[in-house]
Amino acid sequence: MLKKIVFMGTPMFAVPILKSLYQNGYPISCVYTQPPQKSKRGQKINKSPIQLISETLNIEFRTPNSLKENLDELEYFKSLEADLAIVVAYGQIIPKSYLNLTKKRIY
Repeated sequence: MLKKIVFMGTPMFAVPILKSLYQNGYPISCVYTQPPQKSKRGQKINKSPIQLISETLNIEFRTPNSLKENLDELEYFKSLEADLAIVVAYGQIIPKSYLNLTKKRIY
């Protein structure tokens, strides 16, 4: 059994997958999603569907603006010591420096 999973996703499409992992007892260490965006009308801040479900399920989440050349975020990701990263429509190209940190590398 995997010990630590990092989930990376943003849109509603990814919500059922994260929810299923959680409900089936998979250990999700952290969730990565895109930062909240301002809507065009009213400039209301909108959290991603993945951030909303992470808050509901009380799963730690991160919303970095970019992963590229972000040394602080890379160090945090490294500290998670993830066995596997599951990516479902994250919304950015994930640098190999992140993916190479997981123990199971499936591309």
